[in-house]
Amino acid sequence: MKKNIFVAVLFSIVALVSFSSCETDHYYWDRGRLDYVAELRVPTNNTFQTSFRIYENDIRLRGYDRYVEIHDLKFISGYSDIYVYTTGYIDWMDLRVDGTNAVLQYDIIYLGYPVQDETEKAQYFLNAMTEQIRRYGYATIIVEGKGKMNSDYDIEIGVDLDIYIRD
Repeated sequence: MKKNIFVAVLFSIVALVSFSSCETDHYYWDRGRLDYVAELRVPTNNTFQTSFRIYENDIRLRGYDRYVEIHDLKFISGYSDIYVYTTGYIDWMDLRVDGTNAVLQYDIIYLGYPVQDETEKAQYFLNAMTEQIRRYGYATIIVEGKGKMNSDYDIEIGVDLDIYIRD
């Protein structure tokens, strides 16, 4: 009888150790970066309304690899740059994060005088965008404005993040 108990206890210990060592997933927080550029154009009627989406897959860990298994995001800080190319200009432009009350409003933007925005309002906007990406896997940015016909303009968004990933 003692031999059977000993074998059962030994088997239980071996099974417990072997099953607990099967857990190889390693989750941790690390720094990440979202750098996104939307290349847009004012159509021929001078006014424009368009949108673009920024996806979770655009996030890179420390500027290198993409991670498909991001489990959480936290906003740290960011900036938005708006550049106008060709000989154009933008009279005014509003950027909105769809589904939120986050709005950035800009007046005249000329060629050669890009706008870089790191204000408190821009931080709020980028935080709202990050929260949408965390919740839904993407954020939709709506752009409205008026500018010179056929002016090309870029909206560059850079955000530092803490990301919770799996190895």
